[in-house]
Amino acid sequence: MAAWPSRVRRAARSPRAASPSLRLLLIGLLAAVFIPLLLVAASLLWYQWVQLRDRGTAELLEHARVLRYAMDRELTLDVVVLGGLGASSELDQADLRGFYSVATRTAQVRPGSWIVLVDRAGQNTLNTARPFGAPLPNLRRTLATPRTVPWQGRALPLPTYEIFEAPLRTGKPAFSGLVYGPVSRRPVVATNVAVMRQGQATHVLGLAYSADFYVDLLRAQVRNPDYIATIVDGAGRVVARNRAHERFVGMAAPPPFNPGHPALAPEGVGQLINLEGERSYYAYSHSQVNDWIGAVGIPESKLLEPARRALWSSLALLAPLMALAAAVAVWLSRRITRPLVMLAQRAQSPGANDADVQSSGIREVDALREALTRAAAAQARSRAELLEEARRKDEFMSMLGHELRNPLASISNVSHVLARQATADATAVRMHAILRRQTHHLSRLVDDLLDAARVNSGKLSIHRKPFALDELVRRATEEAQANFERKGLRLQVDVHDAIRIDGDEVRMAQVLTNLLDNAFKYTDEGVVEVTLKPGPGQAGEPGEAVLTVRDTGRGISADLLPRIFDAFAQHAQSIERTEGGLGLGLAIVKRVVELHGGTIQARSAGAGQGVIVEVRLPRLRT
Repeated sequence: MAAWPSRVRRAARSPRAASPSLRLLLIGLLAAVFIPLLLVAASLLWYQWVQLRDRGTAELLEHARVLRYAMDRELTLDVVVLGGLGASSELDQADLRGFYSVATRTAQVRPGSWIVLVDRAGQNTLNTARPFGAPLPNLRRTLATPRTVPWQGRALPLPTYEIFEAPLRTGKPAFSGLVYGPVSRRPVVATNVAVMRQGQATHVLGLAYSADFYVDLLRAQVRNPDYIATIVDGAGRVVARNRAHERFVGMAAPPPFNPGHPALAPEGVGQLINLEGERSYYAYSHSQVNDWIGAVGIPESKLLEPARRALWSSLALLAPLMALAAAVAVWLSRRITRPLVMLAQRAQSPGANDADVQSSGIREVDALREALTRAAAAQARSRAELLEEARRKDEFMSMLGHELRNPLASISNVSHVLARQATADATAVRMHAILRRQTHHLSRLVDDLLDAARVNSGKLSIHRKPFALDELVRRATEEAQANFERKGLRLQVDVHDAIRIDGDEVRMAQVLTNLLDNAFKYTDEGVVEVTLKPGPGQAGEPGEAVLTVRDTGRGISADLLPRIFDAFAQHAQSIERTEGGLGLGLAIVKRVVELHGGTIQARSAGAGQGVIVEVRLPRLRT
């Protein structure tokens, strides 16, 4: 695509800086279509993300329930086994040796476990972990004070006597949390049940075994390698873990499971920082047999991996589609805006070839092109007609000025001849004065016509030479003083000495005379001030000469002020046109000032507020 001229690009976006471009509006239109689609797509992706996350946490909760069922099954089995053992006839016959043999065989239900028998006084009468008949302690005394034992860098509690006393008091099973086993010297758990005879609890049977048993249970129930299954006791300690069990057994579980969990609902899901320091999702379920909790967790990165894959897959599908849509949008916007910019170029270049503006293939744009082409042709014809009319007007004005100059010269000569003849007739004297005044006025009008023709044709010229502008101002104001006084106006003059410019003295006299005439005509009473002062210049420069004519007259209306220096621009006048004039004077003045390298400006606060005309000209160094 050929580069468009910067002028055309500016033209396409310069009519109003605050107005948006068509391309921007098209982009906004496409955005209005695609943004809702993107929001819908984002909502669907978020919904899919939440669904996958919720599906993952639902699976965690299902595994936590399965783990809790298996845990409760094993704890219930402990109670059943101990209940069956407590009903043995050997215990009824006080055959402790026979009961020891039965208990030893029963303990094999839990590999590595042992069974104890404790009477109501707290005396440990049997322990399958010790040889039969070996001396055994009184547990009421040895376990009366809670104590902890250091084990592999963490403190594990010893069992308390409460776990034996509770079944004797309530007749219900009692379950320990994770405790230190003095015999196995490892973390263990225990289940105790009362031995009932005739409705009375006579002994307590306890089954103790290593917490490692539940590691195998966790691994059997939770096979997903990304899942972390944990059993937590009522004190918030880790009983077993399917991953890094030896490292974390006996340690405090992370919140919300530590310290304790009495406020937790029976089951639930959530997020936590696991013992490895990873942000994880978890699900838990309370045991219905004791105060333990079965929990299953997974690192957040693992749970959300399917959601991330789905998200990236969706984005991988959406991104090319959006890129394609953006490319199509750009192509369409260029196809629409390029011919419009070309039309703007054609509109700004009347001489451009219509063939440069090709058909866009868009019906509305082509209709606009044809309408603009017709309008441009009509405008060109109108422009040519206006130029021709202006040329004829200039020719007519020039011809009229020249044609009037010859009879005007004859009339002026006759006026001078009659003025030399002495006469006592007052009427003749008055008529001679009127003839002289009107001849002078007509001469000024003819000069203005000729100068206006020269301005329009570009033939107005000046003849430069240094002269004293201050002296010119003094002479012109002195000559006009009498006229101002006859009208009852005060003419105040303030002229600084030694202000010289390089210019045409005759033309500058014409400028000042015109400004004074305007002030005289349009000021009915008050003061006309003429000042000439030096103006500041840049460093090393002589500065400016500032000529100001200020009056207290009729002022200039706000609608006329911008056009005051245009040809034929005048104040509104009555039908008698008592002020006269063609409205060419200020246009000629402006052109003369510009030819001198200066500027002219008119200011007025409105009708009846007077006018200030300020002329600035380059000043010569004195």
